[in-house]
Amino acid sequence: MTLDYHKPYNNRDPDSLYKWIKNEDGIFQSCNIFHLIDFFNENEKGKQRHCSKEFHFCECDFENVIKESSDPDLMRVFLTAANIIDETIYHLLNRHYKEFRTIFPLPRFESHKKRGEVGNINLMHERNLNEQDRLSYGQFNYKVFGILIDGIRFYRHKETEHGFLANITENSEVSNQYTYDSYDVAKSMQSQSKMCEMAPVFYSVLRREIKTNKVDIY
Repeated sequence: MTLDYHKPYNNRDPDSLYKWIKNEDGIFQSCNIFHLIDFFNENEKGKQRHCSKEFHFCECDFENVIKESSDPDLMRVFLTAANIIDETIYHLLNRHYKEFRTIFPLPRFESHKKRGEVGNINLMHERNLNEQDRLSYGQFNYKVFGILIDGIRFYRHKETEHGFLANITENSEVSNQYTYDSYDVAKSMQSQSKMCEMAPVFYSVLRREIKTNKVDIY
């Protein structure tokens, strides 16, 4: 098979993320993290999901949230990326987690068996794809994850001289042993996304280390 490195996943419009909104002056606005949060909220408006109050849906709802959305491909990648980012902030920078959630209320899904805990059994990207689709899917995942990471890193960058992630990591004493800078945390998130897509076995190990030992490995 000759791979086409420019073929969009599922033949979606390759400009869909870069022409998310057309302003009144006719200029397009690229998709950002807040657009994606709104995308989730609009699709879930009025729907009843099987979860506790502080969560948006349960592990058992995961596929329904995706299938019932206006853009299942985007929803699957967004939910997976949102979980990785939210949990990384929670475990590595817990002192700032409430502040993070206030600005970036990403969807949270609950464990089906362990109520009150975040679920992650669904964090496996599409499987059984041929080589071309796997390549296209990986590129699409990379773009969406990049939108989320950039949104968190550079939020209010112009007003504060440093983006949100740099501001909360600069003086964070996460533990007696580890301190992190914004680059470390962002790279850790990106590694989780990549491993989740390409090698779930290694992803599970990476996630466990971050959760139990508070190590920003990548």
